[in-house]
Amino acid sequence: SKYKYNYSYIMIVLLFIFSLYFAFALIYLNLFLIFLATIGLSELIKRKFESQTIKYLVLLILSCGVIFDSISYASSHERLSPTIREADMISFVRDRTLSNAVIFSYYKSGNWISYAQKTNVIDSNLLYTKDYYVRWVDSNTIFHPSGVAELKSLLDKYRIDYIWIDKKSQKTIYAKDNLASDELPLLIYTLKNDKSFRVVFRNFEVELYRYNKNQ
Repeated sequence: SKYKYNYSYIMIVLLFIFSLYFAFALIYLNLFLIFLATIGLSELIKRKFESQTIKYLVLLILSCGVIFDSISYASSHERLSPTIREADMISFVRDRTLSNAVIFSYYKSGNWISYAQKTNVIDSNLLYTKDYYVRWVDSNTIFHPSGVAELKSLLDKYRIDYIWIDKKSQKTIYAKDNLASDELPLLIYTLKNDKSFRVVFRNFEVELYRYNKNQ
């Protein structure tokens, strides 16, 4: 009977390795872990303890852990991604952008672009990209270009069709630029004023700009 759950253990190991390359595998990994945790808790309840006090104390500690995790999840729920407005953007990107679109974004949002079946420039799987350092440096330069010419040169280098601006990217853009209170970073100013860019999607959290280098 000790080999009863061998297939589950093997599946967990495989999913863990797979999740290192593909974030969505974490969903299935969590399901298997929940399954095993449920079995373990069931066996613990059935198990005979020499002292009922110890048994109840162990169950109390486990229950407090579950309650604490639930409270922590509830308090951080609003910070989880994708939010409803981000999900609207993902749907728009999937259904309303060019079929072979290349979209630039902050690296943590790159995964949502892949989920929408479009090509990103950079995402959280950065270390598995052979030219990851170059892409990282170029991405930071796009957020903080020295001029419009440098910005457009990098957009052309990666054949970027759209630029995804969300709260994470705005935080990056505004963090490094030493600006006056009424001054816009160069990237934001260019997106809003240069004829090569036009907004194609906008809500309270996310904006998507179409880049047309021929304009």
